[in-house]
Amino acid sequence: MKKLTGRYRYEAWSHEDNNQRETSQVYSATLDYRADRNTSLSLTWAPEVFTGGDSVSGYNAQMAAGTDNLKASFRAGKTSFKENLFTLRNRYSEEFKSFSLFGDLHQRTRAIQTITLADISDGNSRRRWDSELIHSIFRRSAPFLTASLRFYQASYERQTQSDGTLLNYWAPSDFKGSEIMLAWERPVGANWWWGLDTSLTANSYRFGTAETINDSGAGATAHLSYRFAAGSFYVSLGDRLTNYFRERRLEAYGSITF
Repeated sequence: MKKLTGRYRYEAWSHEDNNQRETSQVYSATLDYRADRNTSLSLTWAPEVFTGGDSVSGYNAQMAAGTDNLKASFRAGKTSFKENLFTLRNRYSEEFKSFSLFGDLHQRTRAIQTITLADISDGNSRRRWDSELIHSIFRRSAPFLTASLRFYQASYERQTQSDGTLLNYWAPSDFKGSEIMLAWERPVGANWWWGLDTSLTANSYRFGTAETINDSGAGATAHLSYRFAAGSFYVSLGDRLTNYFRERRLEAYGSITF
């Protein structure tokens, strides 16, 4: 088992909305230390540089410890608040802390509980909790079918400006939701892997008024990956409900080890 590893990552971001555009680059360096199979520490420095030279000094620290069946994890960090072009152009950032407790109820079932506290640079703050139960079915020692049930709740301290107008970003006073997901995976030979995730989501929230808005819908994501001795390639295409909007996402990822 490797005790100490280091990684460098470069990201290029492009955000577009109504023919307006904002770009940024993230330069991150990560140091991982594993004391044993149950105890680890990760430190990341990730400044994000925007057009014109402005930057947000992002960072992330994570520590996990426990036993084979029960672990606790603590994360703290700072990142740019990528809610929309307004928050990007005003260089909003978010500092967060989260605590997770997760463990195996038995060999194929895992429970996860996470609490998150975050503060936004405009003076707003949010609180969130997530509860998740995951059950996996294996076939020939490989994942075949995974079912997950998730409940979550989030609330922002305020939803309006000092003059009473709504904030320029989504900040619900009481966002509650649940999601059930079925994920099917299958290997093809020694290198190929493909699968399909299906989900059903139901949400409710209030934003600046006493009216409760309900939103629900189904979604699916198909994915394909290829793994070889020096790396891997992954691509996915999905359409699913995420928070208060429906997201259609095409994602591609590749890695090479040398």
